[in-house]
Amino acid sequence: MSAWKDYVRENGKANVYANRPIERWDDIVMLCGTDRATGEGAETFEDADEAMVGEDENDVEYPIPPAAPPTQPSTSSTIESHQKKRRKDPLVAIVGDIASSLKEYMNLKKKPSGQEIYEVVSTVLGLSQQEIFKAVQLLLNGDPEQFYLLKSLPDDKKYDWLAFLLSSVGFSGTSST
Repeated sequence: MSAWKDYVRENGKANVYANRPIERWDDIVMLCGTDRATGEGAETFEDADEAMVGEDENDVEYPIPPAAPPTQPSTSSTIESHQKKRRKDPLVAIVGDIASSLKEYMNLKKKPSGQEIYEVVSTVLGLSQQEIFKAVQLLLNGDPEQFYLLKSLPDDKKYDWLAFLLSSVGFSGTSST
């Protein structure tokens, strides 16, 4: 727990994630395990992802068993029996799908930028410029989920959500529409 406290000291906004459950954690642990290499040469998920970019992750080579001799000898049949056939390994495909889903999930949970927040908040009808700036400041320093909720709401509900958030921190500059 000391590592978490040190991390929160350095990144104060991370504290909101202290007791938040991670969806499908058991599946992630089963897939990734709990061992972690930390010494020299340890590979992170990002390193592994970059290393696999150039590889065709769905192709695995299996030798073709020798075929029965043809009725008429042919030089092409000899060549074919020594070549390898490529088959898709279903486990590789599943792990790739899980890695993509995890990466997508992590990208969804990243903190929005001030510009992104301003672009959304400034389109809400009925807010003064002061209310827009205060809402941007509140969303920038608060829980990212509040911003993602704002983005997902229908336009006619966004003003009410922002008015609620602003009033919850004692800002009374909102006007009713």
